[in-house]
Amino acid sequence: MKSFLLIATAASALLAVPSIGYAQDDAGWYARGNVGYGIFSDDEFDGDVNGNVQAEGNVTGSVGFGYDFGNNWRLELDGAQIFNDLGALGNTPNSFAKIRTTTLMTNLLYDFDGFGSWEPYVGIGFGGLTGKASVQASPTSPAGVPVASTICSGGIACGLASTDNGLGWQLLAGLGYNITENLVWDTHYRFLSDLGDLDFEGHTTASIIDNVANTTPALSSFDVRAHSILTGFRYKFGAPPPPPPPPPPFS
Repeated sequence: MKSFLLIATAASALLAVPSIGYAQDDAGWYARGNVGYGIFSDDEFDGDVNGNVQAEGNVTGSVGFGYDFGNNWRLELDGAQIFNDLGALGNTPNSFAKIRTTTLMTNLLYDFDGFGSWEPYVGIGFGGLTGKASVQASPTSPAGVPVASTICSGGIACGLASTDNGLGWQLLAGLGYNITENLVWDTHYRFLSDLGDLDFEGHTTASIIDNVANTTPALSSFDVRAHSILTGFRYKFGAPPPPPPPPPPFS
């Protein structure tokens, strides 16, 4: 939470800069909203709860508020969320894993000129990342009897329902289309990664007889790597620039 507050404060200070010395007349504030498809790279949980996972894609979304300096550069505060079903742990029956990541980042973006109404751009972002994991595993024998397995270290069943915060970064590549002077159709790809695994606490059940969870929490780590494709609109506030004055009449 502290890292999120520091990032938000720094981003607010940067966005408070109204212009820079060589900004052009089309500089101004803008807001953006995008929805799309996101998926985590196939990965694994590693720790007392462990196993390979195969992610399935799901709906993702992003909102942003930023400042266009009018000289190809933009700076924005960006919030996004991805929620994915990761399937079974190591293809083990009676197990599942789900994870949701929420990010708050500051993006620095560069728009390319010379393509008419089209506006390709690239960018990089840095900020805070929160991961929430939900994992359960109760391995059984072919006869349906609970058994110990490599999925749950030291027990016959294990689970996680935990949240962890960290830092992350992202790369963006997109294409805008100027519908009007103020409205842009914005489509982009982003790659998200953390700066260190997210660690989650949970529990293990050590015995079939007493069915009591261990007092020592089970810990598992997850390396965040996600891909998203989103589309939406970007709206620049303020009136469009006035048209040029008519030429003087012939004498």
